[in-house]
Amino acid sequence: MISFAKVDRPTDDVLVNDRLELKCGYTIPIVSAVSKLVETNMPVAVGFIGDVKVQVLRDTGCNGVVVKRALVSPDMLTGEFVPCVLADQTIRYVPVASVPIDSSYYVGTVSAACVDNPTCDVLIGNIPGACLPWQPDPKWEPQNSKCDPPEIVGAVQTRSQAKEKPFKPLKVKEPMPDIVDADELKKQQQSDPSLSKVREKIGQIVKHKSGSSATFVMRNGILCREFSNPGKPGDATIRQVVVPTKLRQSVMSIAHESLLGGHLGTQKTVDRILSNFFWPALQADVRRFCRSCDLCQRTTPKGKVSRVPLGSSPIIDVPFQRVAADIVGPIFPSSERGHRYILVLVDYATRYPEAAPMKSIESEKVAEELLNIFSRVGFPHEILTDQGPQFISNVMKEVGRLLSIDQLTTTPYNPRCNGLVERFNATLKSMLRKNV
Repeated sequence: MISFAKVDRPTDDVLVNDRLELKCGYTIPIVSAVSKLVETNMPVAVGFIGDVKVQVLRDTGCNGVVVKRALVSPDMLTGEFVPCVLADQTIRYVPVASVPIDSSYYVGTVSAACVDNPTCDVLIGNIPGACLPWQPDPKWEPQNSKCDPPEIVGAVQTRSQAKEKPFKPLKVKEPMPDIVDADELKKQQQSDPSLSKVREKIGQIVKHKSGSSATFVMRNGILCREFSNPGKPGDATIRQVVVPTKLRQSVMSIAHESLLGGHLGTQKTVDRILSNFFWPALQADVRRFCRSCDLCQRTTPKGKVSRVPLGSSPIIDVPFQRVAADIVGPIFPSSERGHRYILVLVDYATRYPEAAPMKSIESEKVAEELLNIFSRVGFPHEILTDQGPQFISNVMKEVGRLLSIDQLTTTPYNPRCNGLVERFNATLKSMLRKNV
């Protein structure tokens, strides 16, 4: 227990040999420190004095506030002193400071006794506004934004924990604002030219071969479609709002890209939209939207993307009517002269090959090397290459126009379309591997 009373300054007339003499004649020794904390499960919480994090003890045996002297700046001192009476009836004169305290037990500025070595950094006694030790403020948060929140420190960190990467937050799209109100929807439905045939069918019952039927009606001035399918379970009539052209992109985006949409396939997205909306050529629009989704294209497994079918190739029997070209590389290590690539050219009729070393494969360099080969063996009528940027660039198109050479490209994702030059590439790399 600690208690203290306010005095202006310490009085030397009552001190006898470092002992305080009371009026009753009893003397109390004066000590220089507060005893250490030995009890466990004490009501201790994290708090702040300004920007400094401290440990705060809620002491019901104290009738004031005690703070560690090292945490008090000189401008907080008031110039007053108070005697602190400790649990062992010893007394110590300590200075008083005006300290701002921010904790779950008390928030505010108080007059505190400054002690060199208290039990905790801050001791909060029974002062007005202090919470009970077993009932700290559960909603308390540090008022100073510069202060870090309380940290939970583990005693041991394993190697697997050290390798763990921080969790990435879930990517959730921001909630979309209201796209359109009822009045604007009515105006767009009436002015949309793509809904002209739908407006003409208002009140008519349209029956389909599958047994289902649909009727276009006006509900509160909004054009709707009432669809029923008796052949399926739950044949209740579904009312669908007819969506004008300007709002269809937003509807498809919500149905396909939202968190519940999950970027599912075309049919799932169509079913989701048809549960509430309809417009002409809905399935075609949704199919194009799903196929053009950037995220779906980047995350779809490669095995799901089918290759483009091959086309027929004629038999070439005239020398240099058609040649095939490709680039091998980069090759490591490079040659002594810095060549890292090989430009390969093969004639379809005679199987005559040409291989030219290159340091880089910019379009200008490739065009210059092809001209060197053509000047020696003749100019072909057609040249077949893959869709590499150096072959389909504007520079190569201009070279082909000036030399009257037709440029042909292989089918995407099908290198066997240019199998003649690919086979020679494998032979050339095998020779290099065995001799280098």
